[in-house]
Amino acid sequence: MRRQLLPLLALFVALGGSAYATGFPANVIGTKQLKNGAVTRPKVRANAVNGAKIAGDSVRGADVAEATVGPVASAAHATVAAAVPVAASADNTPNATTTANATQAGNASGLAGTAASGYQRQAVGTCPAGNPMRFVMDNGTVFCRELPIVKPVSMTSAAGDPVKFISVGRLQVSLICHGLSDSVRLNFGNPGPGAATLNWFYANSAGTVSASGTSLAENGLQQVPFHGDRIEGQFIFSNQTGTSISTVRLHAYDGTGFCEVRGTGLFAA
Repeated sequence: MRRQLLPLLALFVALGGSAYATGFPANVIGTKQLKNGAVTRPKVRANAVNGAKIAGDSVRGADVAEATVGPVASAAHATVAAAVPVAASADNTPNATTTANATQAGNASGLAGTAASGYQRQAVGTCPAGNPMRFVMDNGTVFCRELPIVKPVSMTSAAGDPVKFISVGRLQVSLICHGLSDSVRLNFGNPGPGAATLNWFYANSAGTVSASGTSLAENGLQQVPFHGDRIEGQFIFSNQTGTSISTVRLHAYDGTGFCEVRGTGLFAA
């Protein structure tokens, strides 16, 4: 009888081994019973692990598939880098809209190896309507081309009146009618900048002709005196480079108690 029970018991264990091995009560198997590396990827059910089961700050950038991340709905400072102390090699920052506090941009003082002073500054100022821009200085100052201007030259003074002035371009014409002396003086002045030349051709009532010229320093003056007479002629004023020309054609008359100048002035630059 004993010899028959032992084989039967062995057969029972062999056939019922599976049920015997998995028949542990609940909450019996713990971490100590699991072999290291025993839980592999296929053993984890899909969607079984949620955020609550992951340790904080444990998922790194290399663990994330970037292609699966959609656009960020709202990034409060995506267009402003609030405190960038040094942009050492900002050769190409394609999406940096604003860098609010960039203390230093490594190549800001030189463009392609040339200092900022080597580049033309932006033009400052405008030219009047109809007057084209002539050139722009290194500091951005604008010089305009002045179109030919024709203007009347007309002055009338009683004897002893204050000096009368009229400008034709850069030439200043003044009339003194019996002032400190008993004569009448027409003055042609150069207010500058720079030196200039004055050439003339005129005659008095007796037909005496004066044809000559002179250099005028800045603020220089050429006087044409006459008394009890009239003169008629032309005066041509030019700056040193010949780029600013004033031409005055006039008739001047001393009426003893008054003086009169009439003519036209043409200015071109």
